[in-house]
Amino acid sequence: MKKVFATLMAAALMLMGLQAFAQDIILKKDNTMVRANIEEINGENVVYHAFDNPDGPLFKLPISQVAKIQFKNGTEQVFNNTPAPVASPYVAPGFGNQGKLIRDDDQLFINGHELSDEEIKAVIGEQLWQETFASARGQFKAGKVLTNIGIPFTAAGGGLMIAGLILAATSNGEAAAILVGVGAPFFGTGLTLMSIGIPLRCIGNGRMEWVVDETNRNSGYAMQPKVNFGFQQHGVGVSINF
Repeated sequence: MKKVFATLMAAALMLMGLQAFAQDIILKKDNTMVRANIEEINGENVVYHAFDNPDGPLFKLPISQVAKIQFKNGTEQVFNNTPAPVASPYVAPGFGNQGKLIRDDDQLFINGHELSDEEIKAVIGEQLWQETFASARGQFKAGKVLTNIGIPFTAAGGGLMIAGLILAATSNGEAAAILVGVGAPFFGTGLTLMSIGIPLRCIGNGRMEWVVDETNRNSGYAMQPKVNFGFQQHGVGVSINF
């Protein structure tokens, strides 16, 4: 009896595991594949959730771009071979024209909505995500962390060294040497972190801005430069925004 019960439990667990990995596969005419949970197939679109975000936004893929769908229950649906219209490699069908892409720090927005990673991929396209945006955002974040750590280290070390110089001027040489000796490593560490972090942040920032500009350009949004003076997001100066 125990063996039968154990066998039934094992079978149930295996079934649950298989269901957890069940997915619909959309095979597109450009030979790319989309893992999805399909909600609806109508006369114009395949409506689906991303497989790894089942509670996320609904996406629409024109049927004209679909070659075949392999459903999670094992059945298939093959579509005709009418050539699909050529789409921009940077803008996903049904999503890219909903508004201008806006960047704030390392986040992207459309009409005030903060985009998830899957939504970013849908808007900018898999090519730009893989080749530029993902690594650019990583550079930007790493540079930001290193810079933010380096600033207090540099300030603390510099403060201790200045205090040591002031004490040295009052002939308290022993205390001055201690302060300078403690402050110098902090100051050097801070400068090192900043010397690595600032270039990383600038490079990542520039690459992400390029992705945003390229996506907006391919979505039909004209470049409208605007010059701002004074306090900017990363300091004081002049910025040109589009």
